[in-house]
Amino acid sequence: MLDYGLDLSGVEREVALPDLVAEGDELDALVSAEADWSKPTPAVGWTIAHQIAHLAVRQERPNRGRCCWNDGGQVVPRLRRRSVRSIMRFLGTGRS
Repeated sequence: MLDYGLDLSGVEREVALPDLVAEGDELDALVSAEADWSKPTPAVGWTIAHQIAHLAVRQERPNRGRCCWNDGGQVVPRLRRRSVRSIMRFLGTGRS
């Protein structure tokens, strides 16, 4: 997970977790229609699928930091080659 430097010592995991899971389920429902994944976003050249994959990678691998984007400009072309189904499978494997 990303570390935003917030003091969460007063947050009870058992209380917060159901809300976080419900929020994730709501997001899944919003973006689960495969046809919608190919729609463009305000980021020129990026679809909804590209942006969700980007966010998923950043959440799964936060320690990659700058090196993820310092790869000679290859990350965006790699994302563009992925199919919607492949991105959905990737996201599905990241949830327990």
